[in-house]
Amino acid sequence: MDLACKYGYPCSWALVGAPRANSSVLIDQLYQPGVLYQCEISKNRECREVVLDKKGNTQTDNRNSEFSYYDKKDAKQAIIPPGIYKYAFGQVGTSAAFSEDGKYLLLGAPGYYDWTGTVVSYALDPDREFQNYARPAVPSPPTDHNVSPESYIGYSITSGKFYDNLDYVAVGAPRDGGFHGRVYIYEAVQSGEKKLIVTQKKEGSQLGEYFGASVLGVNLNGDEYTDLLVGAPLYSSDSGVDEGKVYVYISNGMGLQEFAELYGKNRFNSRFGTALANLGDLNQDGFNDVAIGAPYEDGNGVVYIYHGSRSGMNVQYVQRIAAADINSGLSGFGIHISRGFDIDSNQYPDVLVGAYASSNAVLFRTHPVIQLAAKITFSPKQINTNVTNCNYQGQDVPCVNVTACLWYAGKHVPLHLEFQHTIFLEPTNQANLIQPRGFFLHEGKSVTVIRQKSKLDIGMDFCIMDVLYIRPEIKDVITPIQLLYSYSLVPPNGSLNQFNRMAPVIDPMSPSNITSSVTFQTGCGTDDKCLSDLRVTAVLLGHSDSSYLIIGEKNTLSIAIEIVNSGEPAYLSELLIYLPPELPSINQDICSEYNDQQIQRRNASLICDLGNPLLKDKKVKIQIKLDLTKIPTDKKELEIGLEAITASNEINPKDNAVKIPLRFKAVADISITGTPTHEQIPYDGKTEGRISVPITHTYFVMNHGPSPVQVIDIILYVPTQYQGQDGIVEFVTFTSLEADSGKAMTIPAKCNDTYIQFKPIEVDIKKNRDGVSMDDELVARGENKTTFFGLDYGIGSSELSDDSTAPLRFKRSNDKKTSRKRKDIVINCETSKCMAIQCSASPFSDTRKFAKITVSILVNLTVLNEVLEPWYQIEFLTGGEVQIRDDGSGVVAKHHHPDKTMVRTAIVSSALRESEEIAQWIIFVSIGVGILLLLIILVLLIKFDFFKREQKEKMEKMKSKGDMKEYEPVEGESTESEALN
Repeated sequence: MDLACKYGYPCSWALVGAPRANSSVLIDQLYQPGVLYQCEISKNRECREVVLDKKGNTQTDNRNSEFSYYDKKDAKQAIIPPGIYKYAFGQVGTSAAFSEDGKYLLLGAPGYYDWTGTVVSYALDPDREFQNYARPAVPSPPTDHNVSPESYIGYSITSGKFYDNLDYVAVGAPRDGGFHGRVYIYEAVQSGEKKLIVTQKKEGSQLGEYFGASVLGVNLNGDEYTDLLVGAPLYSSDSGVDEGKVYVYISNGMGLQEFAELYGKNRFNSRFGTALANLGDLNQDGFNDVAIGAPYEDGNGVVYIYHGSRSGMNVQYVQRIAAADINSGLSGFGIHISRGFDIDSNQYPDVLVGAYASSNAVLFRTHPVIQLAAKITFSPKQINTNVTNCNYQGQDVPCVNVTACLWYAGKHVPLHLEFQHTIFLEPTNQANLIQPRGFFLHEGKSVTVIRQKSKLDIGMDFCIMDVLYIRPEIKDVITPIQLLYSYSLVPPNGSLNQFNRMAPVIDPMSPSNITSSVTFQTGCGTDDKCLSDLRVTAVLLGHSDSSYLIIGEKNTLSIAIEIVNSGEPAYLSELLIYLPPELPSINQDICSEYNDQQIQRRNASLICDLGNPLLKDKKVKIQIKLDLTKIPTDKKELEIGLEAITASNEINPKDNAVKIPLRFKAVADISITGTPTHEQIPYDGKTEGRISVPITHTYFVMNHGPSPVQVIDIILYVPTQYQGQDGIVEFVTFTSLEADSGKAMTIPAKCNDTYIQFKPIEVDIKKNRDGVSMDDELVARGENKTTFFGLDYGIGSSELSDDSTAPLRFKRSNDKKTSRKRKDIVINCETSKCMAIQCSASPFSDTRKFAKITVSILVNLTVLNEVLEPWYQIEFLTGGEVQIRDDGSGVVAKHHHPDKTMVRTAIVSSALRESEEIAQWIIFVSIGVGILLLLIILVLLIKFDFFKREQKEKMEKMKSKGDMKEYEPVEGESTESEALN
């Protein structure tokens, strides 16, 4: 589709090409010859066909009486030369352009000479309105650049003064250069059939990107040379397809140098660069601007506008015109773009864009462009908080006069325009919901935003003057107070859809707002810049930096911090403390936590106010206490950060920050203990029937700290079988395995009991004076109280222990006359095979709590009596051991408490078997021997006066004499006591 715009006599109109339309004149002769339409650019937008050819085809080939001949001779060999097309299928007119000086019409012929291609040029007579074209110049393709067939030279064409002041032609060959694509720049051929003399060539960077599918010569930087744009619409990024790109080359008079690569928005399947157009100077800045089409972007098409500049081109597009924003029915928008042409007489070029897939052409009219300049001034230039020359509500406060001015200019723009002015006081603080440090007075009310409309004259300043009041309670007197002055055009009244002059717009290169700040007088030197020098030091109290902190050993950790200022006053000085989430603070001294009412300083945990200002050589001491109870056991290292900041200029920031590393170690001492329900169980010796003894052992697992433990694995060993003379014999039956679920002071535990067969049967325990007696079918009643915990049972599956190093003693004979000694039998994992029961418990974070597991079994004495030697007592022992599960936490185990234990229950026989009663003669002989020994001892005692008591007899005699003297006293005799003495 070829588009052109022109201003006509009765109205403005456009020429729109429809290459597949049917002509109303040649409808009977040709099918879809293509039509050129003339469309009015006014209210009715009517289009009518422009008749260019009323005759149609004036010559046809006579093919009457033609025939074909075919001679089949298998034995004949002949060389048939290939059919090479030279002028046939030349496809002249695929592209077209006029030379820069207007002397030549250039037509691309990409099908010439087997689609190698060339450029056909016609010389024009500028003095004649209607041209009578002479024989064209048809140069041969260049032979010194490895040009291959099917290069498509002439697919696109443009011209310009790329070097010196001569006219040159740039022609695209998108399949040349091994399908990388090329652009050849050559000097225009005057006449005849000469060879293209290539001055310079450019080649694409990616295979198949179709480099050269579009070319445009345009002076972008305002010098005397033509620059070049080359489209590569099939360029694909590493992660996309057919995004397309445009290469920009700038001429320096000696050659074209690559300046930039343009991608638009780099959207998938956009084919950016399919069309290129010189729009002229859209914004009247003295540099030409260009439009680039991406007809498949977003499914409808997009056109991008780029501005030229003194350096060459602004690589960021200034406008993106999407078809979907105009009409959702547009499709293929941007397949072709006209050159810029002013159709509404506002001295700005307009542009027409084709949308071939929806059979539309869209006209875009350019707004007049204005440039703006603004400034803000303050009087006085600084704020002195000690000078209170304004009064607000009866209180003297500091203040400053503010003046904001705006000025506009432009080419072919209105002499008067209306603007909206807005002045924001400290917009950053307002955005963060922090009260600004000042205010304006409007109608007796304090405001922080001023809004006003006004009409401006072109080239004349318009100024807004007001008074900025300073709040007396402000703390920040080091950060300047910032004002933001924004401005915009007030839209004109009436509809803009009518065909009239467009309202002006602000140049995108002109700022739509400015900012300016007023400073405070701080007394820090002649320049009022405070050069502070803060230094931070910190020590851990009661802990060495090089040693480990044992998790759970201490609950708190204190840090002593000192901050000193060695420079000029430090305004708004603060200490920021960065704490990891596992290490919260308990007391905060003069610090405070971040809250929604203040700006969070760099994600700090605590903010400490050091003074405003912190004067020279002043010190601030802070002590922070941290909570150590939330440190997980898998944590090896943490870091505490300290940073002193100030609004003043810090001259030595290296000593403003301190990092305190903390190293942690988890240490735990776990234990297992056990107890039987009965330490001894009496057995009356009965052998009739099946005899079973119930045994219950309970195990307790604890963590003595100091660090918590997540999971402790527990293994219980229960003797269950041994190797008898007739094979392996089971002598234990499980009745229950209870793991406490975590009530009261217990910790939840679980055991893998899926491989254990429980046999809950009744028990009948009868008490007599000898203890507990068992019936013939004595068994234990119980329920399987083990809790099912899903598929995770701790540490794998259980198996029988093979640690049977000391076999049990078996019967030697069944002869009742055989003399046998009674034995104490020990049943444990050394004398029998044990079943290992895998259990686990968690978590062990409280040293007062414990895990509890109870094992209940029946020991079949009937089986044991059949194979064991006569016994007096059987000691039945179960065992248990614990270990800390290796879950990556790295808890180190102590061994101050036992991590292995055994639980004992003794089965004691209380009666003799009949086969082992003592003979009667042994009893009589024993009695006789005892009597004889007693008589012998008695005789010996009498013989040696054992039964005489000499001292007692003397005492009796003396006592009797004393009694007599009491009733018949004789002088001179001694008393009883004296006699005794």
